[in-house]
Amino acid sequence: MNLSRLAALAVFFMMIMSTFVTVPTYNVGAMEGGCMDYDDTNDNGLYDEGEPCYDDDDGGRPPGEGEGCMDYDDTNDNGLYDEGEPCYDEFEPEFDYQSVLVDMISLSQWDVNIGGHFSVEESNEMRYMIAEMCDMLGVVPSTPNVISQPCLDAFVEMMNNDSFDDFEPDMCDAFGLTDDQCEDFTSCEEGGGLSCLRVMQELCGDTTSPGPYDICRHWEDSDMMTIIGAMFDYEVLASPTEDQATAFLESIEAIWGDGGHYQPEDIANYDVHHFNIIEEEVANYTVDIHGVHNETTGEGFEPTYVYLYEGTLDYPTSDEVPWIKGNNRVCEYVSAVDLSVDCSNSLGGLLEVGAYSMFITNSCNHQWEYNESSDSHDFVGYDCQYGSYNLSIYNDDNGSHVDDIVGEISTDDPEFTFADVHVSHRHDSEEFAFFPYYDTSDYQLTAGDDTAYFYSAQEAADDNQTLMVWLYDGSFDSTQWYENLMYVSSGRENDDDSDNHSYFNMSEFEPGTYIFVTTGEHTHANGSYDAGVYAKDDVALTSWSGQLDDSDDRAYFTYGYHEYYQNNDHDDNGDDFGKSVFENIEAWRDDSQTGVVAANNIVDIFWAADAAGMFHGDNNNHCEDGHCDEASHCEDGHCGGDSHCDDGHCGEEHHCDDGHCNASDGGHCEDGHCNDDHCNDGHCGDGPGEGDCPFTDQETCEVLQYLCNDEDDGGNPVMCGWEAAHYCLENEDSGCDEIVAACASPVSTEHASICAAYNDFNHDAFHAEHDGGGGVYLDGIEGEETPHNWDDDKGTLDPENIVGDIMLHDNSSIIMSNEFVLTFDPVDNTLSEHIFEIVDVGDDMGYHCWSEPGMSGYEMRISFDLVNDGTEDCGDGADEPQDMDDDGVNDSWFDCNDPTGTQVNMEKTNDGTEDCPNGADEGVYLGDGPDLNFTFSVLPEYEIVSCTNCSDSVISDDKTTVTFTISNGEDISIVFREVSTQPDCDHVVGVGADYTFNPAELDIKVGETVCWQWENAPDAHNVIEIDVAYDASLNITEIMAGFNSGAVSNSGDFRHTFSEDNQTHYYVCEPHATMGMAGTVTVGAGSEGDRIPEVLEDSGLPNVSFMVGALVLVGAASLRRRIH
Repeated sequence: MNLSRLAALAVFFMMIMSTFVTVPTYNVGAMEGGCMDYDDTNDNGLYDEGEPCYDDDDGGRPPGEGEGCMDYDDTNDNGLYDEGEPCYDEFEPEFDYQSVLVDMISLSQWDVNIGGHFSVEESNEMRYMIAEMCDMLGVVPSTPNVISQPCLDAFVEMMNNDSFDDFEPDMCDAFGLTDDQCEDFTSCEEGGGLSCLRVMQELCGDTTSPGPYDICRHWEDSDMMTIIGAMFDYEVLASPTEDQATAFLESIEAIWGDGGHYQPEDIANYDVHHFNIIEEEVANYTVDIHGVHNETTGEGFEPTYVYLYEGTLDYPTSDEVPWIKGNNRVCEYVSAVDLSVDCSNSLGGLLEVGAYSMFITNSCNHQWEYNESSDSHDFVGYDCQYGSYNLSIYNDDNGSHVDDIVGEISTDDPEFTFADVHVSHRHDSEEFAFFPYYDTSDYQLTAGDDTAYFYSAQEAADDNQTLMVWLYDGSFDSTQWYENLMYVSSGRENDDDSDNHSYFNMSEFEPGTYIFVTTGEHTHANGSYDAGVYAKDDVALTSWSGQLDDSDDRAYFTYGYHEYYQNNDHDDNGDDFGKSVFENIEAWRDDSQTGVVAANNIVDIFWAADAAGMFHGDNNNHCEDGHCDEASHCEDGHCGGDSHCDDGHCGEEHHCDDGHCNASDGGHCEDGHCNDDHCNDGHCGDGPGEGDCPFTDQETCEVLQYLCNDEDDGGNPVMCGWEAAHYCLENEDSGCDEIVAACASPVSTEHASICAAYNDFNHDAFHAEHDGGGGVYLDGIEGEETPHNWDDDKGTLDPENIVGDIMLHDNSSIIMSNEFVLTFDPVDNTLSEHIFEIVDVGDDMGYHCWSEPGMSGYEMRISFDLVNDGTEDCGDGADEPQDMDDDGVNDSWFDCNDPTGTQVNMEKTNDGTEDCPNGADEGVYLGDGPDLNFTFSVLPEYEIVSCTNCSDSVISDDKTTVTFTISNGEDISIVFREVSTQPDCDHVVGVGADYTFNPAELDIKVGETVCWQWENAPDAHNVIEIDVAYDASLNITEIMAGFNSGAVSNSGDFRHTFSEDNQTHYYVCEPHATMGMAGTVTVGAGSEGDRIPEVLEDSGLPNVSFMVGALVLVGAASLRRRIH
């Protein structure tokens, strides 16, 4: 990880907020119009307070010449900006303080969270700005002084795109919509829902003959739309009659039947144990959950779920208030060497004083039978597990075995129905409990091969288990089971116990690669299978067999695989929705409620389901009519990049509509045909077509389409070659083979410059230059961050203090944060102490080539030494002075990023004179920015020993956390170690400010323990026993013997128990022995020998140790000067 990112965190986050100054901004409560005609007396391109403004001048100056003050105090209430009125256009929010949280996950992995906290004043200003801008731009329906989540999302999206110009036009006027209809229509762009469907019905009419607008082509006829249309028709009735309600209810029954979507409740039997914790018993406890094998039946039983509640309860209530937690299941390899799997089932945590109830439960599965007459499955009851259990309880704080709880779950035990809290726990507890063997097989589907279906006959080794198949599109990553997952077939969904098989209908699949992953239904399940892909005439297109056993790899999957059945009509939302609808219909049918009450309830159920997202679609793919793939890149030659597509035509940068193009540079296209230099096959683009780029990564192709153009078209062949080489060295891409072939000797004249740069690219030198040389190290191993490109995600604005009425958030701080994981590989667990180092903090603030084209993200960062050196290192040449308007005069500017908003000409950068108030134009580190408040925490089994160069550091009482401030460029070093049980202190020796031990001479009894303790001392110390009483002429390394505290540290707690009687022990502080820092411990009568000499009174020439120590100090001082 590059630590310059931490040091320049203010720059990192300010990049996000910088777009506040690129658009009109508003002061609190102000909606004035701005000064559009002014004299820019300081040539900074902005209106500054005091500059002459002529907006309300009736003289001869034409209006609209200036850029305008858009945010000002209209002190004379004339509705115009007047010279001298305060102007706030240059508002740039800055962090009040920044925080870095480093939490130990394991010795090799650390969670890092970086946060920037804006001041309450600037946070108040930002909230007003966001609310007013969303209202002004009409991006989403907005209420004055209220920020909705869609408003914030739209604002952040425009801010990240550095553009507030490309928002969707207001279509409400075009369709003549009312305000309410317009709000509903806007919801269509946010994923849909009933509001969207309602306005679509009003616009397009009946789904069987949609019209009259172009958007009505999406208005499809379906059973669901028929029911929803009937619901809308009923909903608008002011006072519906019983007949009208009956017609609505019967329309539901006519399509959905009489309840076929019913999903029974989840139940379980339970046993309960009550207990109390008194003051002396407060501790951390773990309950290990074990089953008991019944040798008579040959079956085993283990409690499925164990719940802990606060208080004395007799029923596992659905109320979350007394709920504490439930058990957790984890399956993992026994060790790196032993690949057998151990699955644990436990519950643990801190128990305070009070009464508790522990519920032990079984599991009950739903039983279904196929009903041939209705062609559906009927619920016929529950299949529950019963047996004995044994719970072992341990006190984690002292390691003692406290108790065993034994019992039995039987049919005589009471039942309970799962509530939301139990369902949520079930999902959470199963996350790391399903760890099966897996086997993979690929199938390449090509056009015209008549592929119809996949079939697999499976036989598990355990008759109570089954094998299952997971179908993936394109690729399968064993570390991310959910990526590219299409469907799952468990074999159970066929409801035929005599024939365990999996099946997928592939008749509508597009050509491509499909991966079939076979696993067991349970972590320990194995077995065999015969599988194949078949044509419509049942002829096998391909077939294969396999065996699952301990020779296969394992991976985590999800127990919730039923949600991925290909013909899934039992998803959770649908279950709850359908159940609620038919409960009301049944109540109406048995006359327990009127039709009007039932119909009104069902309308409410529809809207509640809508609020839960049931009727909302996935709006990530902006393409229709089959032209676009899942990544929003459109096929059939029409679209490229991240364009938003409509009916196969292109949007975003290419601005295509219905086949007609008007490119962003003014428009070179007419009637669907292009006449600029970049047109191919009748389609328009801003650079090389998608087929011209050999790489599979679209973002890299977009970068290269600028760099690899001819130089006459703005290309940069050197940067093109470097960027391609950099990409190929860090990615596996078949396109790299094409580059290698093109750049092999002899190289064509056309490719000569690009290939020369490609072949000469120095990867190590590139990162040494662009990464700034800093980093985070653990025991000398540099950390790598995951995700690797976390900086491309420019940070997250926490909505907690933004969304809602801005007055309710008044004086609360807005927070922007980012999070990643640092991984150190390998780590050495055998070390007695570990050192976490943060090095080269802020040596070079760097320079960022923010402007396109050419680079993106932190690849834009270059060393500041390269700025204004005569060579364009940025893809757009932003690091060098530029003549922007071709008038022969350099007019590019460098932003000092200081509170005054100073800008200097690029020609003044790196010229040896600091023109910026903060010296930024000469690469000076921006040390006047907010400090980093750093919190570093280790796991309980470790303790922090010291924190070097940590300003205002405080180590917690349990020594697991240290807080400090980084306010300069010095390296940070944190020493920590595993906690070992230490003896109690019989005597304590401290460290004096005059480099002495206190007491220096100590008489003790045999068997007693002496503790040398110091905390946050100005200098680092240690304790080393030597053979004889210290003399300045002695070489300590030659006389070391006995106890030794190890490396020097600013804080220490070293303990030694003296087990031999009548002995005299001499010791020193190694770096300060020559200053008299020595001591003696006499056990009993002591042994013969001199007492400690008075070292401070020694005279004569300095010895070798003294000179070495002095040289070290001089070298350290020099190093500090170099760092500063």
